[in-house]
Amino acid sequence: MGRAPVATLPHEHPFPEPLLLHTPDSPLLFGPAGIDPGWRAFDSRRGPMALSQQAVDARVDCTVRVARDADGTLADGAETQLARVDGVEVVEPVDVAGLEPRLNDLAVDVEARVRVDGVGAEPPEEEVRQRLADGFGVDVSEVAVQR
Repeated sequence: MGRAPVATLPHEHPFPEPLLLHTPDSPLLFGPAGIDPGWRAFDSRRGPMALSQQAVDARVDCTVRVARDADGTLADGAETQLARVDGVEVVEPVDVAGLEPRLNDLAVDVEARVRVDGVGAEPPEEEVRQRLADGFGVDVSEVAVQR
């Protein structure tokens, strides 16, 4: 009983460039250094796919801090503050519902219609509320997503 012959390749390494092989358990990377079991390729069958993100329109009631020396009207200052929030666009002029003078700024209660980009997995109302609350000087009291 003799040994089976071992096949060799004519080049220096077993695989000159990385090669992705799928096995029943997991995909592995074979390359010049051999097998790298720590590397895992993306396999859509192994986990949930990311949900699509979309832009949503919402009506919000909020209090916006506007600097006392801001240019324009109170509504202009509130729109500017809301538009500074990442991913938020004011789609209609805001309605001023109240005003409270403070030491360094003005607390302006506004009703606004905004479009928020990148809303995904969470309930849209909560994600819009959180996104606006992350903005400087914005306190949200009510959010109504328009479907």
